[in-house]
Amino acid sequence: MRLSALFLLCFTLLTASGQIIPKPLQTIQLGSTFTIDNTARLYTDTPLAKNAIAYLQTHLQRVSGYTLPQTETATKTKLRFHYAPKVLTKAEGYRLKVSEHGILIQARDSNGFFYAVITLMQLMPKEIWGDGHVKKSRWDIGGVEIIDAPRYH
Repeated sequence: MRLSALFLLCFTLLTASGQIIPKPLQTIQLGSTFTIDNTARLYTDTPLAKNAIAYLQTHLQRVSGYTLPQTETATKTKLRFHYAPKVLTKAEGYRLKVSEHGILIQARDSNGFFYAVITLMQLMPKEIWGDGHVKKSRWDIGGVEIIDAPRYH
């Protein structure tokens, strides 16, 4: 119990300071901001993103009281999950781009989508990791492009 509490405290402090764990292969600050709120919509072109989307939705529901509706088309969506095996050649790799226009997550497998969501959540205010409703309806995320993949393999 104490060990898990200590880990959670260290994780929260590091992510609150802007550090992403583990450190990505490439990070480019874009100087813009995107806000997730209850008007945002999400889209995916692959069932491989299902678990990652569910994880994000669970946290949003728990702390904000809403989930993001999923659309059938990519138009007018603000959070897109895109299957990109030609762009990302390593297993478990992902590309996450947050701009003023929205969030794009690209991956080649379900683990890549999941790791991208974990990274996205580290970029969000720390309340996203809470276990109760915090009456936070807007989540501002700084513009960034992150590319990561395991360093082993």
